[in-house]
Amino acid sequence: MPRVCKWNLPAIALACCVLTASAENLTSVARLLRDERAVNNGQAYDLLKPVNEEPYWDNKSPMSGKASLELWFPVSEAVQLQAVKAQSRHERAAVTMFNRQGSEQQRIQTADKLDFRLNSPLTTNALRFKFTDITNRDHEVLTYLDWHLEGDSSGQPLYTIDDFQVTCPAEFNVFDLSAPARLTTTVADRLKQVKTFRLATELKSFQGRIVQAEKTVARFSLSGHSRRDVPLEFRCDRQGPYLATIFLYDDERDVMLAAKRILVGWRDAALFEHGRVDAFKSPTGGKVVSIAERLREDGTIWGADATQSVSGKGRQPGAQYFQKIKEGGGEMLMSFQRYSDFEPLPGVYNFEYFDHM
Repeated sequence: MPRVCKWNLPAIALACCVLTASAENLTSVARLLRDERAVNNGQAYDLLKPVNEEPYWDNKSPMSGKASLELWFPVSEAVQLQAVKAQSRHERAAVTMFNRQGSEQQRIQTADKLDFRLNSPLTTNALRFKFTDITNRDHEVLTYLDWHLEGDSSGQPLYTIDDFQVTCPAEFNVFDLSAPARLTTTVADRLKQVKTFRLATELKSFQGRIVQAEKTVARFSLSGHSRRDVPLEFRCDRQGPYLATIFLYDDERDVMLAAKRILVGWRDAALFEHGRVDAFKSPTGGKVVSIAERLREDGTIWGADATQSVSGKGRQPGAQYFQKIKEGGGEMLMSFQRYSDFEPLPGVYNFEYFDHM
């Protein structure tokens, strides 16, 4: 009996280590697509990052009723997912998990929190989570952290994100309103795991309004070449700060490898040089008056402060927020902003946030 223990215990310990490594390996290969909206000194920054790397995912459109996020597995073989969970902070939501299959999405499960354990392993290279019934109890926003994914990943990493670069040649990343914004994307590939790359672009305002939905702009192979430079152009007819996002995919496997975002701005010369700006017109026809005028008319104003987490850095509260203030008897909403939120690039002004509010 002592001999049996002597020879079998190491084998049992080794088996335990393999199981733990397999579960942790799936967490380590998962990448979360963020929606960060940053100035970042005019430099491009990564959006597809390890799931537990800061900054954590948070809802950039609080009080709008719904939100979503994507997880990707940029490895050479599809993973076998057994379970996935993450900790919500501040708020709670109902969660529906989908398996992304090309342009289609297969609904897997719905739960009252992001904690799913599957009856059988799910073969996947990307997941999408949709959030509804968000509580919106406090001044904070829905945030997820402490991800843990169980399953198996036998594939090799497909790409090194340092091989993907996006640059802007213009001073301060600013362009005249009549001109296109020009960027250069450089793709290298030290791992040599990808046969064909697919490049796609998206343009949205700093506040998240879609100007150009994601579209494919190039497909290419790097066989025989160490790298490839791809020039890109974006156009817009309204001055302001915009977020250009460039996605890199393995075209054959249909897996996202990297995503970069960079802030660009279109400058209106009449506004920048002469201060000419059109007066704001309320879409509801209401009169826009100053606080001093409102105090003279009403004597007292009941209001709320929208500065803590639900605004700034590209966030803006949705209609539910204004409805809650109104139902509580509020007549005014204050929102203090960093000046960098208003003029994130020289001579480029973010009126969209204030128009929305």
